[in-house]
Amino acid sequence: MLCYLRDLCIGPSHVDPRFARADLTYWQLLHAHCLRYPLLLAIFGFRSRERPVLIGMAGGALSVFVWRKWFSYTGMDSLVPGILCALVFFMGSHYILREEGGWVGIKHPGPLLAARQARRDAWKAFWQTLRRPRLYAYLCITQRTSPLLWG
Repeated sequence: MLCYLRDLCIGPSHVDPRFARADLTYWQLLHAHCLRYPLLLAIFGFRSRERPVLIGMAGGALSVFVWRKWFSYTGMDSLVPGILCALVFFMGSHYILREEGGWVGIKHPGPLLAARQARRDAWKAFWQTLRRPRLYAYLCITQRTSPLLWG
């Protein structure tokens, strides 16, 4: 519901510049502080409940208004302090309230382990080729297939 309201407020400013207003930057900053960090944490494997996420969003929103009100003289935008504040509120409330979840691993590590092993083998073959180049075999293959070297 909040996302639809945000899109309703921010959307026209992206479509037509006549609808852009200065107060929409607050909504854009709130979007950056409140919605991006839970998504990134979920992508990287952190699971939590609704309470810590909402507390973190409120902390990020509060930091935007506090920074704009009392720290605007610094000339620094409230993006970085706001995201850090929201992250601290979120992680702190998650562990203080002893919510379920946290950092979870991969359910089926087989494909990941196979990809890691293939990457290790490729690097090993690359370094072995650099240490002991097979120049004669390479030239034999390229001379047979390259019409430029035939003369």
